[in-house]
Amino acid sequence: MARPACLDMASRKKIELMVKERRSSIGGMDLPVANNLLAYCESLGIHIIQAPVSTSTDTGIPQFSALYHLSRSGGEAHHFIGLNTADYYDRQLFALAHELYHYFFASYHESEYRICMADDVSHIADREANYFASEFLLPSSKLVSLIHEWFDGDLSKERIPTILRAIARVHVVWWLPYKAIVRKLLENNLIDEVLFDRLYAVDTRSPDGQYHRIASSIDGPVIDLLNCRTSILSLDAASLETIISNYHDGITEAEDLVETLRMFDKSPEDLGVTVMDETSDGEEYE
Repeated sequence: MARPACLDMASRKKIELMVKERRSSIGGMDLPVANNLLAYCESLGIHIIQAPVSTSTDTGIPQFSALYHLSRSGGEAHHFIGLNTADYYDRQLFALAHELYHYFFASYHESEYRICMADDVSHIADREANYFASEFLLPSSKLVSLIHEWFDGDLSKERIPTILRAIARVHVVWWLPYKAIVRKLLENNLIDEVLFDRLYAVDTRSPDGQYHRIASSIDGPVIDLLNCRTSILSLDAASLETIISNYHDGITEAEDLVETLRMFDKSPEDLGVTVMDETSDGEEYE
Protein backbone atom coordinates (compact mmCIF):
# COMPACT_ATOMS: atom_id res chain seq x y z
CA MET A 1 0.00 0.00 0.00
CA ALA A 2 1.39 3.38 -1.01
CA ARG A 3 1.68 5.73 1.91
CA PRO A 4 0.28 9.25 1.47
CA ALA A 5 2.94 11.83 0.75
CA CYS A 6 3.84 13.98 3.74
CA LEU A 7 5.00 17.56 3.70
CA ASP A 8 8.47 18.39 4.93
CA MET A 9 8.82 19.66 8.47
CA ALA A 10 9.34 23.31 7.46
CA SER A 11 6.13 23.35 5.39
CA ARG A 12 4.17 21.70 8.18
CA LYS A 13 5.37 24.19 10.78
CA LYS A 14 4.51 27.08 8.49
CA ILE A 15 0.96 25.79 8.01
CA GLU A 16 0.58 25.07 11.72
CA LEU A 17 1.40 28.71 12.42
CA MET A 18 -1.18 29.80 9.82
CA VAL A 19 -3.80 27.60 11.48
CA LYS A 20 -2.99 28.99 14.91
CA GLU A 21 -3.57 32.52 13.64
CA ARG A 22 -6.88 31.57 11.96
CA ARG A 23 -8.14 29.51 14.87
CA SER A 24 -7.45 32.25 17.41
CA SER A 25 -10.66 34.01 16.32
CA ILE A 26 -12.88 30.94 16.81
CA GLY A 27 -11.91 29.48 20.14
CA GLY A 28 -8.19 28.80 20.02
CA MET A 29 -6.50 25.43 19.69
CA ASP A 30 -8.39 23.39 22.28
CA LEU A 31 -11.93 23.44 20.92
CA PRO A 32 -13.43 21.35 18.10
CA VAL A 33 -14.68 23.53 15.23
CA ALA A 34 -15.97 21.04 12.66
CA ASN A 35 -19.60 21.30 13.74
CA ASN A 36 -19.47 25.08 13.17
CA LEU A 37 -17.49 24.99 9.95
CA LEU A 38 -20.34 25.94 7.62
CA ALA A 39 -21.29 28.90 9.80
CA TYR A 40 -17.64 29.96 9.97
CA CYS A 41 -17.33 29.90 6.18
CA GLU A 42 -20.48 31.96 5.79
CA SER A 43 -19.20 34.47 8.36
CA LEU A 44 -16.20 34.99 6.06
CA GLY A 45 -18.57 35.88 3.23
CA ILE A 46 -18.00 32.62 1.35
CA HIS A 47 -20.98 31.43 -0.67
CA ILE A 48 -21.63 27.74 0.03
CA ILE A 49 -23.37 25.56 -2.52
CA GLN A 50 -24.18 22.01 -1.42
CA ALA A 51 -25.24 19.38 -3.93
CA PRO A 52 -24.92 15.59 -4.25
CA VAL A 53 -22.79 14.58 -7.24
CA SER A 54 -22.79 10.79 -7.46
CA THR A 55 -20.02 8.61 -8.80
CA SER A 56 -19.88 5.42 -10.82
CA THR A 57 -16.67 4.11 -9.25
CA ASP A 58 -16.62 0.74 -7.52
CA THR A 59 -15.65 2.27 -4.19
CA GLY A 60 -18.75 4.44 -4.06
CA ILE A 61 -16.57 7.36 -2.94
CA PRO A 62 -16.99 10.41 -5.17
CA GLN A 63 -13.86 11.41 -7.06
CA PHE A 64 -15.02 15.02 -6.82
CA SER A 65 -15.04 16.23 -3.21
CA ALA A 66 -15.38 20.01 -3.40
CA LEU A 67 -14.43 23.03 -5.44
CA TYR A 68 -13.34 26.57 -4.76
CA HIS A 69 -14.05 29.44 -7.13
CA LEU A 70 -12.84 33.03 -6.85
CA SER A 71 -14.15 35.67 -9.20
CA ARG A 72 -13.20 39.34 -9.21
CA SER A 73 -15.39 42.00 -10.72
CA GLY A 74 -15.81 45.72 -10.12
CA GLY A 75 -12.98 45.67 -7.62
CA GLU A 76 -14.74 43.07 -5.47
CA ALA A 77 -13.83 39.45 -4.82
CA HIS A 78 -16.54 36.79 -4.68
CA HIS A 79 -15.72 33.44 -3.13
CA PHE A 80 -17.67 30.23 -3.69
CA ILE A 81 -17.24 26.73 -2.29
CA GLY A 82 -19.17 23.86 -3.80
CA LEU A 83 -19.50 20.83 -1.53
CA ASN A 84 -20.32 17.34 -2.80
CA THR A 85 -22.86 15.99 -0.33
CA ALA A 86 -22.85 12.54 -1.94
CA ASP A 87 -19.76 11.87 0.17
CA TYR A 88 -19.59 10.85 3.82
CA TYR A 89 -20.18 13.75 6.16
CA ASP A 90 -16.76 13.67 7.86
CA ARG A 91 -15.13 13.74 4.42
CA GLN A 92 -17.37 16.67 3.47
CA LEU A 93 -16.09 18.60 6.48
CA PHE A 94 -12.50 17.77 5.60
CA ALA A 95 -13.07 18.90 2.00
CA LEU A 96 -14.62 22.14 3.25
CA ALA A 97 -11.58 22.84 5.43
CA HIS A 98 -9.35 21.94 2.46
CA GLU A 99 -11.06 24.62 0.35
CA LEU A 100 -10.63 27.13 3.17
CA TYR A 101 -6.88 26.90 2.55
CA HIS A 102 -7.43 28.00 -1.05
CA TYR A 103 -9.69 30.81 0.19
CA PHE A 104 -7.14 32.12 2.70
CA PHE A 105 -4.28 31.89 0.22
CA ALA A 106 -6.03 32.64 -3.05
CA SER A 107 -4.05 34.03 -5.96
CA TYR A 108 -4.29 37.64 -7.05
CA HIS A 109 -5.49 36.70 -10.52
CA GLU A 110 -8.83 37.91 -11.81
CA SER A 111 -10.28 34.47 -11.10
CA GLU A 112 -9.29 31.15 -9.60
CA TYR A 113 -10.91 27.75 -9.89
CA ARG A 114 -9.78 24.69 -7.97
CA ILE A 115 -11.33 21.25 -7.78
CA CYS A 116 -10.55 19.03 -4.80
CA MET A 117 -10.49 15.40 -5.89
CA ALA A 118 -10.97 12.77 -3.21
CA ASP A 119 -7.60 11.52 -1.93
CA ASP A 120 -5.68 13.21 -4.76
CA VAL A 121 -2.39 14.59 -3.45
CA SER A 122 -0.51 14.79 -6.73
CA HIS A 123 -0.12 18.57 -6.46
CA ILE A 124 1.83 20.30 -3.71
CA ALA A 125 -0.95 22.88 -3.24
CA ASP A 126 -3.43 20.08 -2.48
CA ARG A 127 -1.02 18.38 -0.08
CA GLU A 128 -0.66 21.71 1.70
CA ALA A 129 -4.44 22.19 1.69
CA ASN A 130 -4.94 18.69 3.12
CA TYR A 131 -2.45 19.37 5.89
CA PHE A 132 -4.16 22.70 6.58
CA ALA A 133 -7.56 20.94 6.75
CA SER A 134 -6.25 18.27 9.10
CA GLU A 135 -4.57 20.86 11.30
CA PHE A 136 -7.55 23.22 11.26
CA LEU A 137 -9.95 20.49 12.38
CA LEU A 138 -7.52 18.97 14.91
CA PRO A 139 -4.30 20.83 15.80
CA SER A 140 -1.30 18.51 16.10
CA SER A 141 -0.46 20.03 19.47
CA LYS A 142 -3.83 18.90 20.80
CA LEU A 143 -3.51 15.39 19.38
CA VAL A 144 -0.02 15.00 20.84
CA SER A 145 -1.29 16.26 24.19
CA LEU A 146 -4.14 13.73 24.21
CA ILE A 147 -1.92 10.78 23.31
CA HIS A 148 0.61 11.72 25.97
CA GLU A 149 -2.21 12.01 28.49
CA TRP A 150 -3.66 8.62 27.60
CA PHE A 151 -0.56 6.58 26.72
CA ASP A 152 2.52 8.61 27.73
CA GLY A 153 2.97 9.32 24.03
CA ASP A 154 3.80 5.71 23.05
CA LEU A 155 1.16 3.79 21.13
CA SER A 156 3.49 1.08 19.82
CA LYS A 157 3.10 -1.07 22.94
CA GLU A 158 -0.70 -1.01 22.89
CA ARG A 159 -3.01 -3.62 21.42
CA ILE A 160 -4.88 -2.73 18.22
CA PRO A 161 -8.32 -2.56 19.93
CA THR A 162 -6.87 -0.12 22.48
CA ILE A 163 -5.47 2.07 19.72
CA LEU A 164 -8.76 1.94 17.81
CA ARG A 165 -10.61 3.09 20.94
CA ALA A 166 -8.21 6.03 21.24
CA ILE A 167 -8.73 6.98 17.60
CA ALA A 168 -12.48 6.67 18.05
CA ARG A 169 -12.38 9.01 21.05
CA VAL A 170 -10.67 11.59 18.88
CA HIS A 171 -12.95 10.92 15.90
CA VAL A 172 -16.25 11.48 17.70
CA VAL A 173 -15.11 14.74 19.34
CA TRP A 174 -13.10 16.42 16.59
CA TRP A 175 -14.93 14.98 13.56
CA LEU A 176 -11.71 14.49 11.61
CA PRO A 177 -11.94 11.42 9.32
CA TYR A 178 -10.34 8.24 10.62
CA LYS A 179 -7.61 8.09 7.97
CA ALA A 180 -6.70 11.72 8.57
CA ILE A 181 -6.24 10.95 12.27
CA VAL A 182 -3.99 8.00 11.45
CA ARG A 183 -1.92 10.22 9.14
CA LYS A 184 -1.52 12.77 11.93
CA LEU A 185 -0.35 10.04 14.30
CA LEU A 186 2.38 9.13 11.82
CA GLU A 187 3.32 12.74 11.07
CA ASN A 188 3.77 13.41 14.77
CA ASN A 189 5.84 10.23 15.37
CA LEU A 190 3.17 8.73 17.61
CA ILE A 191 3.14 5.52 15.54
CA ASP A 192 5.69 3.92 13.23
CA GLU A 193 5.18 3.08 9.55
CA VAL A 194 4.39 -0.58 10.23
CA LEU A 195 1.60 0.31 12.64
CA PHE A 196 0.45 3.05 10.26
CA ASP A 197 0.02 0.54 7.42
CA ARG A 198 -2.01 -1.75 9.65
CA LEU A 199 -4.28 1.03 10.94
CA TYR A 200 -4.68 2.72 7.56
CA ALA A 201 -5.98 -0.52 6.02
CA VAL A 202 -8.82 -0.88 8.57
CA ASP A 203 -12.34 -0.79 7.11
CA THR A 204 -13.98 1.85 9.28
CA ARG A 205 -17.29 2.30 7.42
CA SER A 206 -18.70 -1.23 7.66
CA PRO A 207 -21.21 -1.49 10.53
CA ASP A 208 -19.92 -5.02 11.16
CA GLY A 209 -16.28 -3.94 11.38
CA GLN A 210 -14.39 -3.74 14.64
CA TYR A 211 -13.70 -0.01 14.44
CA HIS A 212 -17.29 0.93 13.64
CA ARG A 213 -18.57 -1.16 16.56
CA ILE A 214 -16.05 0.45 18.91
CA ALA A 215 -16.80 3.99 17.77
CA SER A 216 -20.56 3.40 17.87
CA SER A 217 -20.25 2.18 21.44
CA ILE A 218 -18.50 5.43 22.37
CA ASP A 219 -20.93 7.76 20.56
CA GLY A 220 -23.37 6.08 18.18
CA PRO A 221 -25.30 9.18 17.04
CA VAL A 222 -22.13 11.05 16.08
CA ILE A 223 -20.67 8.07 14.21
CA ASP A 224 -23.96 7.64 12.36
CA LEU A 225 -23.81 11.31 11.37
CA LEU A 226 -20.16 11.20 10.26
CA ASN A 227 -20.83 8.07 8.17
CA CYS A 228 -23.94 9.55 6.57
CA ARG A 229 -24.04 10.64 2.93
CA THR A 230 -26.20 13.69 3.58
CA SER A 231 -27.19 14.32 -0.07
CA ILE A 232 -28.15 17.88 0.86
CA LEU A 233 -29.12 20.26 -1.94
CA SER A 234 -28.79 23.76 -0.54
CA LEU A 235 -27.64 27.32 -1.06
CA ASP A 236 -26.41 29.57 1.73
CA ALA A 237 -28.79 32.16 3.17
CA ALA A 238 -26.80 35.18 1.92
CA SER A 239 -26.94 33.90 -1.65
CA LEU A 240 -30.67 33.31 -1.37
CA GLU A 241 -31.17 36.88 -0.20
CA THR A 242 -29.10 38.15 -3.13
CA ILE A 243 -31.25 36.19 -5.56
CA ILE A 244 -34.43 37.59 -4.02
CA SER A 245 -33.05 41.16 -3.90
CA ASN A 246 -32.07 40.96 -7.56
CA TYR A 247 -35.68 40.10 -8.39
CA HIS A 248 -37.14 42.86 -6.21
CA ASP A 249 -34.70 45.39 -7.69
CA GLY A 250 -35.67 44.42 -11.21
CA ILE A 251 -32.27 42.97 -12.06
CA THR A 252 -33.74 39.54 -12.81
CA GLU A 253 -37.11 38.48 -14.14
CA ALA A 254 -39.68 36.35 -12.33
CA GLU A 255 -38.91 33.37 -14.54
CA ASP A 256 -35.21 33.57 -13.65
CA LEU A 257 -36.03 33.69 -9.95
CA VAL A 258 -38.31 30.68 -10.16
CA GLU A 259 -35.88 28.62 -12.24
CA THR A 260 -32.91 29.44 -10.00
CA LEU A 261 -34.77 28.46 -6.85
CA ARG A 262 -36.10 25.34 -8.52
CA MET A 263 -32.51 24.15 -8.96
CA PHE A 264 -32.38 23.87 -5.17
CA ASP A 265 -35.85 22.36 -4.76
CA LYS A 266 -37.27 25.65 -3.52
CA SER A 267 -40.01 27.99 -4.64
CA PRO A 268 -40.50 31.71 -4.04
CA GLU A 269 -43.43 30.91 -1.78
CA ASP A 270 -41.15 28.79 0.43
CA LEU A 271 -39.18 31.96 1.13
CA GLY A 272 -42.18 34.23 1.56
CA VAL A 273 -41.81 35.88 -1.85
CA THR A 274 -44.86 36.69 -3.97
CA VAL A 275 -43.86 36.57 -7.60
CA MET A 276 -45.90 38.56 -10.11
CA ASP A 277 -45.87 37.75 -13.81
CA GLU A 278 -45.66 41.10 -15.56
CA THR A 279 -47.01 39.59 -18.79
CA SER A 280 -50.32 38.60 -17.21
CA ASP A 281 -51.59 41.91 -15.76
CA GLY A 282 -50.11 41.41 -12.33
CA GLU A 283 -51.26 37.86 -11.76
CA GLU A 284 -49.07 35.65 -9.61
CA TYR A 285 -46.38 33.75 -11.51
CA GLU A 286 -46.74 29.97 -11.56
